[in-house]
Amino acid sequence: MLTAKKFKCLQCGTCCRQLRVNMEGWTLGLFLLPDEIKFFPQDKIAPMWGIGLKGRSRPRPETVGVFQLDSKHCPHITIVTLREKVQSVCRIYPKRPLICHAHPLSLTISQGRLLEASVNRSCKGTTMIPSNKRVKLGNYFEEDIIKANAEVSAYLEKMFLESQGLIWLYDLATHKWKRVAEETVIRLKS
Repeated sequence: MLTAKKFKCLQCGTCCRQLRVNMEGWTLGLFLLPDEIKFFPQDKIAPMWGIGLKGRSRPRPETVGVFQLDSKHCPHITIVTLREKVQSVCRIYPKRPLICHAHPLSLTISQGRLLEASVNRSCKGTTMIPSNKRVKLGNYFEEDIIKANAEVSAYLEKMFLESQGLIWLYDLATHKWKRVAEETVIRLKS
């Protein structure tokens, strides 16, 4: 029986240079947990997800649970040439954000159950993963990538459970908070 080839980062840097995305009418940056913002220039940090309600005339979230990098490119990526091969090197690789560690896999997990899984096909290292059928994730991804995804999903689930239905998203294009419908939250989390 043949074993599947596991995902391996090719260090092409594509994911590090495509950090701002347009999704469901919002412009979003690299997802950062509160303890990860210290690794980035503070003038490039913006809020991303917020919960609760503060202010009557200008409503906004009471608590920010997730931040984002307001930059198209990661400031920690460096291009190097090793043995005539161009590679991208992350200067904070051991301390990189959890979402970087989870890339290119995106899992939505709720109450310990996998609801949805997707693979970012812009990642050049995913060519060996079949796109036309259901696959066992453990055959194609190392346990640390799956675990990182589970941690991100658990963090978001906890935050949204505490939200009491008042969920906000900060749009980098307009630099304004917008209320988010719960069904949109489910799509954006994945």
